[in-house]
Amino acid sequence: MAFVASLLLSREVPAVPLVLYAVGAVPVALRASVPEIALDLGLLTMAVGIAALSDWMYSRSAVLRTWDAQPATIGPAQATA
Repeated sequence: MAFVASLLLSREVPAVPLVLYAVGAVPVALRASVPEIALDLGLLTMAVGIAALSDWMYSRSAVLRTWDAQPATIGPAQATA
């Protein structure tokens, strides 16, 4: 839930798939005390949320901002004797 809350606060990802993921996670977390149908519906709800998030990320993969750090460079191998 902390993961979903932090993503919601960042406002960089759509809220509806995150809420679907969080709502679906509740019956999955309580799987020992909920009926099987509630667990199945929770898993389905989480899957829909994850699919929507992955679709959103894939469609925006060319324009997503990343860290401003310079890429690491790999130098020649050092021989150790």
